Amino acid sequence: MTDTIPALIPAAGLGTRLRPITRYVSKSMLPVGNRPLIHFVLDEVEAAGLKNVFVIVNPDDSALKDYLTRFDRSLEIQAVDQPRPRGLADALLYGYEAAGCPPQVALLIPDNVVLDGSGVKVLLRNKNQKQLSFAIKKVTFEEAQYFGNSGRFETVDPLPPEGSGSVRITGLQAKGTGQFENAAEDWPVWRVLPRVLLPERFFEIARQSREEISEGEIDDVPIYRRLLAEKPARGYRLDGEIFDTGTPESYLHFCAEVFRRH
Repeated sequence: MTDTIPALIPAAGLGTRLRPITRYVSKSMLPVGNRPLIHFVLDEVEAAGLKNVFVIVNPDDSALKDYLTRFDRSLEIQAVDQPRPRGLADALLYGYEAAGCPPQVALLIPDNVVLDGSGVKVLLRNKNQKQLSFAIKKVTFEEAQYFGNSGRFETVDPLPPEGSGSVRITGLQAKGTGQFENAAEDWPVWRVLPRVLLPERFFEIARQSREEISEGEIDDVPIYRRLLAEKPARGYRLDGEIFDTGTPESYLHFCAEVFRRH
């Protein structure tokens, strides 16, 4: 049953791209109308039918921890401390261990908000607990500038029509400033999004990386690339609009869009 898949929401980041806005309030608690930003991803989790949520937090973020205890919904939410910022894969490993090391978890990056669409729910079509799965979407050049510098993927399959289908993903672009924009020739283009089903193997590699690297960040993209070298992932088309809120400009753009719709 899909409600047994835990959701991991990493929210321990320092929000450096959003400064000075995040100097006194964490990124996840930034206001969007009368709700904090974290509220939107919790809504998405609930709409997908998932129940158990592990939010990885900065130990000093008392405002976020307090909000999570007061979130009045059907979700079972647990805040998990990441003692020091060591990258996304390190944060996810803390959440995974708090969840009891299940065979599969759903990853939702709260910086990226899905509106008017199913979000992480599209991934639950894949019943293979050992396979990596990504949400994928066609984006314009203007939209691409709101996302990270990785995301281009390789596939040998025809890309899925609207509202259905999936593809095999055989490769993923490495990170590097401007790489996503520079790699594309004809826009719009397809990319993976930060809605992912992670198998147990992801965390085996993350744990090994943590043991080998005493300092520095443990990133997710190199682990994805290693998993893809072992076996293809699945990519599922996401048709809802997705907004990145990681910079002052994109955060204000999202606030304006929410205000316009309501």
